[in-house]
Amino acid sequence: MAEIKDLKLSDDLHDLVFEDYDLSFVSGLDRVKQNMRIRLWTFAEEWFLDTSVGLPWFTEINVKAPNLQAIDALLRREILAVQDVLEIVEFTLDYNAAARTMQVDFKAKTNFGELSVREAI
Repeated sequence: MAEIKDLKLSDDLHDLVFEDYDLSFVSGLDRVKQNMRIRLWTFAEEWFLDTSVGLPWFTEINVKAPNLQAIDALLRREILAVQDVLEIVEFTLDYNAAARTMQVDFKAKTNFGELSVREAI
């Protein structure tokens, strides 16, 4: 079976990466991590071709008094929906009410090994 590749996106701006005037590709564990970040940062109904894709950022996550248990379940579901993710080994969701910020830290087992992610959301 052929290895699955994706277009590589930069970590800071999420723009396409070019190396020597050619598009760059990402595969393996790096592809899984990139796809995970894409899923976590996609707003619900953002993509007009499939409005079921994305997280409810404006209605459930980025609200004044968020339901942390519901957000925990939403994030776990999105992580597990990424291709090649087998299970979540560790998961922590930290919420700072004063700053209205959240950070998710997790480790996941994938078909390519273990992946550790720390993402401010």
